[in-house]
Amino acid sequence: AFEKQKAGGKKGKQTEQQPISTCYLFYSPEYPDWQTAILEKLSKCEFNENFDCITDWKAQIKEETQQQDVMKKQLQFGAFAISEAKTVGKEAFDVKLPFDEAKVLEYHQDIIKRDINIENIQIKNVKDTNIPEGKNFQNAVANTNPGKPQIVFA
Repeated sequence: AFEKQKAGGKKGKQTEQQPISTCYLFYSPEYPDWQTAILEKLSKCEFNENFDCITDWKAQIKEETQQQDVMKKQLQFGAFAISEAKTVGKEAFDVKLPFDEAKVLEYHQDIIKRDINIENIQIKNVKDTNIPEGKNFQNAVANTNPGKPQIVFA
């Protein structure tokens, strides 16, 4: 996946490009408010021994949310969080990480540089005001959650 992104996207593209020397690693110390609300709701749910949710959290969201597009995002995120919980337990519903993600990324940046063969890494909080413009950067920021940093090659 890194090679495809570093190469500029689609496989069939045969344009001459400058070598990529910088990547941006985006991290988020906290979830957006709407995701935090879903995680808090799920943390109060009852689960059976297979970690299937007994509480009808979907009905609660449908009752509380009027906008279809917002409701769809909430239901998708909730389903994702429950699937994560089946692997890691109720910690999947924690709204904060038990460590400082920025410090971990900074500490390991030499290893990351070596492994992806890149000269420079810019580690950015998604709330920084000086994030480069462009669709790749916007998508990375939108898809970054605590513990799930996103990378963009530039």
